[in-house]
Amino acid sequence: MIKKEFDKKYVGEKIVVRCKTEKLAIEFLMLAEGFGHSWGDGTKYSEESYWDIFKEKTAYYLYVGTYGTYDYGFSNCKIIEYKGEKTMRAREGLFLEIMEKEFGLKKGDKINIEGSIYTPHTLIKDGLVDSQGDVDFTWIVDIVMGDVEIEKVKDTITVINKATGKEIEISLDSAKAMELI
Repeated sequence: MIKKEFDKKYVGEKIVVRCKTEKLAIEFLMLAEGFGHSWGDGTKYSEESYWDIFKEKTAYYLYVGTYGTYDYGFSNCKIIEYKGEKTMRAREGLFLEIMEKEFGLKKGDKINIEGSIYTPHTLIKDGLVDSQGDVDFTWIVDIVMGDVEIEKVKDTITVINKATGKEIEISLDSAKAMELI
């Protein structure tokens, strides 16, 4: 899809785009951002989808860079349901494969993401789960493009052996079992 096709289909004074899932919303906004669109204040779409506010009723009005609920406030607009673009459909598991190859991480690893207030995130097959337990796709492009720093959360802690005075590293699971933390 080229920008001209995208704009004709999704951008117009009387066009709003509905996204039934957060994953589709993020995919749509990333596609829009790739064609030079952003929120009305100039913020990148990749920074926030706002899908969680109206959930499956969320609609995006790219003409001015805003969002709302498709059944209120956009009554004079044509509502287009975004179902995904073939060009955006990544092979299942691709994100995890990239994280393994580029960062040495595996499914289940926890990472801290620079700038995220919901850290650590847990790596899953096609995304991340934040510290609140919510699936979070918003950081994927930034991580893959190297726009944010990430670090693996250590799954060990250092404790001091009282008998020898030496430091030893033990797993967090062991530390919890021994009630050290």
